[in-house]
Amino acid sequence: MNTEQFLDYAAERCREHGTRLTPIRRQVLQRVADQPGYCKAYDLLEQLRPEIASLTPPTIYRALEFLETEGLVHRLDVVNGYVACQQHDHGAQTLFLICPCCGKVAEARSEDSGYFFRKLLADNGFGEAPPHLEVKALCGACQKQGGSCAAEHSHMHPHHS
Repeated sequence: MNTEQFLDYAAERCREHGTRLTPIRRQVLQRVADQPGYCKAYDLLEQLRPEIASLTPPTIYRALEFLETEGLVHRLDVVNGYVACQQHDHGAQTLFLICPCCGKVAEARSEDSGYFFRKLLADNGFGEAPPHLEVKALCGACQKQGGSCAAEHSHMHPHHS
């Protein structure tokens, strides 16, 4: 699904839930969806300020909170960032693989990984697994760079370094 299709899906999802994808929410969602990896709230603020001079951090955070509640973005605690939801089956446990170097994010769902993490937690005396888990690991491109960030060479994610 390309960005425009995703934005149309988001607007329809909001209508179904009796909410609205306001222009600011749509712009924030578009910027998150256009990112090749995760993005941070202040990066979004910097990107949108030229278009909306009166934009403030609380406005960005409220938009992100709304989009997260609607299941359109995920907050990634381990990097304090956001990523567009790539899979829309919200019933399954999700594993986010996050490259701390270039910012690439993969959203994976598998019964095997869900079972593995539930068993790992139980075997070590921990409770229920949260609905999504986050794992930081170097992506293949960054590994090929010998552990240095592929982004440093491609200039894709200067804010993730």
